[in-house]
Amino acid sequence: MAWDNRRSVEPQVTARDSSQNPQAEAQQSEHQIRLILEAALDAVVTMNVAGHITGWNAEAERIFGWSREEAIGRRLADTIIPPQHREAHNRGLQRFLKTGEGPVLNKRIEIAALHHNGHEFPVELAISPMKLADTWTFSAFLRDISDRKRAEEEREERTRLASLAAEIGFHLTQAGTVRDGLQLCAEAFVRYIDAAFARIWSLNEITQELELEASAGIYTHIDGAHGRVPVGQFKIGRIAQRVQPHISNDVLNDPEVSDPEWAKREGMVGFAGYPLTVEGRVVGVVAAFRRKPFEEPVLQQFASVSNQLAQFITRRRAEEQLLTAKDTAEAANRAKSEFLANMSHEIRTPMNGIIGMTEVVLDTDLTPEQREYLGIVKISAESLLRILNDILDFAKIEARKLDLEHIAFNLRDRLEATMNALALPTGQKRVELASHVEPDVPLTVVGDPGRLQQILVNLLGNSIKFTECGEVRLQVEKVSEDAEGAVLRFSVTDTGVGIPPEKQQVIFQAFTQADSSSTRRFGGTGLGLAITSQLVGMMGGRIWLESKVGQGSAFHFTLRIGLNKQA
Repeated sequence: MAWDNRRSVEPQVTARDSSQNPQAEAQQSEHQIRLILEAALDAVVTMNVAGHITGWNAEAERIFGWSREEAIGRRLADTIIPPQHREAHNRGLQRFLKTGEGPVLNKRIEIAALHHNGHEFPVELAISPMKLADTWTFSAFLRDISDRKRAEEEREERTRLASLAAEIGFHLTQAGTVRDGLQLCAEAFVRYIDAAFARIWSLNEITQELELEASAGIYTHIDGAHGRVPVGQFKIGRIAQRVQPHISNDVLNDPEVSDPEWAKREGMVGFAGYPLTVEGRVVGVVAAFRRKPFEEPVLQQFASVSNQLAQFITRRRAEEQLLTAKDTAEAANRAKSEFLANMSHEIRTPMNGIIGMTEVVLDTDLTPEQREYLGIVKISAESLLRILNDILDFAKIEARKLDLEHIAFNLRDRLEATMNALALPTGQKRVELASHVEPDVPLTVVGDPGRLQQILVNLLGNSIKFTECGEVRLQVEKVSEDAEGAVLRFSVTDTGVGIPPEKQQVIFQAFTQADSSSTRRFGGTGLGLAITSQLVGMMGGRIWLESKVGQGSAFHFTLRIGLNKQA
């Protein structure tokens, strides 16, 4: 009883007077520290002088995959440090214990860490030593930076691939000869996509052999068996014959590779070969080997650049044809048209480079003024590219190289998409954009939906451009129908400035505008209506104009449309 009475009168330690009890205060502080560490965004790992883990918070469990119970007591070096770095870790620990110095103390560094499942990943690390009761303890603060490193690598890759396109575009516009231009491009492949070597062949259409024009990387010679490859033979010849790229990231097991022993000896892993084609016609082959796989973004840029190489080879051939055909006016005119078509492609190459590099720079940190200037550059380049596309279409029409599609499509869906695309520029003015399709107009028709949309965009865009306020309207009606198809009439009317009678006869001619001041006031090349007129004619229709100055204009055109009998 006495023990019980004595115990009942002993003072009780409460939160109120814990400040008077050092042990309780220490326990409370330790508890608070644990709570802070558990809530920390960084993984916090503590280690004793023997190299064993003594602390392991929730974030450490998350990024390393070891539970607290599994990690406590394990050697840190065997738990989160990759094998190739463990010896350096142990040397650093022993050096600190002897000298009190360490190269990575109290500052953040990037290192590789090891997950429980064995994969390595990048972390940001800071180590803080602390001496308690005459013994050292070490706290490591680690943060998984995999996402950040991945984003940095993707940004660097986009920059590198955009630089590849820009440099190749530059070389192909500046090169004096085909071989000089292609050699510079092959060297660019080696630099920007880390190719072991790259080669480019052009097709000799007479002998049907691929003739090696350029070689860069570990092999630079262009003579030998690979110098002339018959179409259909060996891997390169089969790419030309099939008119299909060949991609492999397992070269050693690729049956197309004729010498797997060589590939194994050289450590080759990836191969990419593309036919160089213009409008389905093969003009050459480009190929590259890598000692690592080809990633999808690299392949996409490879394919894009292949188109530039094909256009370059074709352009040069067109120039040669122009020189040999200069004695005959008809031959010279045909060669000129082909040259113009290819030149339009060639001009687009550096423009795409400018747009691509501008987009890359816009993804970086910029001042508002720099962003504004680059935005103007991008808008201007895109405007110029639209003009070049007009020139390209006109050149193809003149050269009779523009082919029309004949596919089934939903006419109303196409018209709605066209009107929606033009709604934004219309909304910026006091102009109402409207459309009406007569009920008897067929829903599903057969023709070229892309070229129909191009015609409508040209006509509607012109009406919007020259109408300050009022209405721009599209109306579609059926003129006739028979077993072969139907004739539809499209009308685009506006309340704009109108066109003088003397100009109405020439407005569909190339490089012609109704008013010489229009170019300065509204912009444009004068090719839009010329292209529209040619396309309408190719599609079995005709186009005409009704207009009064100050009262607006009405453009009408008819098209012969096939009917989808399966619809």
